[in-house]
Amino acid sequence: MLALYALPLLLALAETPASPPPSTSPAVTASPAPQASASPAPSASPNPFAYVVAPNPAQTGSPRILEVALNDRVLHVGGMLLVRVTTSPDVTGVVARTWDHAVVIPQGSPGYFAGQTQLPSMIPFFLLNRTYQIDFVASTADGRTATYTLPVRLER
Repeated sequence: MLALYALPLLLALAETPASPPPSTSPAVTASPAPQASASPAPSASPNPFAYVVAPNPAQTGSPRILEVALNDRVLHVGGMLLVRVTTSPDVTGVVARTWDHAVVIPQGSPGYFAGQTQLPSMIPFFLLNRTYQIDFVASTADGRTATYTLPVRLER
């Protein structure tokens, strides 16, 4: 019974489609010439990923998980969950799994998997204030896999 509620945060993630990575090509618009100012220009929006982990760079071969990013190391009931996994380009699927549950993380482009959702507000008390080991598994079309385990804490 406990396994049914182990990762409501990841189960909810499967319901949200991924958004593709932002385009790096500039938009073509007419604008007035820039004027000199004494104050620095405001920076781009802040990075929403506070918990970014890059597995051992000494990995060789393929597939590879290059980076796993979450909005925070401690997730809260009813809060937002953002996840981004960057892999080698040959990876065709990424799943997050724990306690015999697996959730597919949607692919945005080759080597880029991401999603966001709001965590459920009704999570049983006995699942809170615990750290869970989440396995991120990247797989290729021919069945090769790479795994990286990340601890995540779930709190009220």
